[in-house]
Amino acid sequence: MPVAQTPAGWLNEQLQQASQVWVTEDSMSMLHEALTAGAQVGVLPVPRLRADRITAAVDQWRAQGLVQSVQQAGAGQATVWDNAADRAAAWLLAQLASGEQRT
Repeated sequence: MPVAQTPAGWLNEQLQQASQVWVTEDSMSMLHEALTAGAQVGVLPVPRLRADRITAAVDQWRAQGLVQSVQQAGAGQATVWDNAADRAAAWLLAQLASGEQRT
């Protein structure tokens, strides 16, 4: 959804409806939004240029079990998947976690 066309409250509404949300680990605002919505939160890795408050918070939340990494999801530590789309997403996460590349 283009941000210019997004009505006020749209993001919060979407997050409230989701049982699981995946956010890039460099977006502190999105991580907070997802965590406060009550969904299970997964973090997608991005290259870390340095250690800072964001990387420290993500690492702490992962250690506390508040968020999960792609590797944890790929290792079967994710929520049980209920439908085909979720199983496809689980497969993709497992491929990313294992480092395999397919063409």
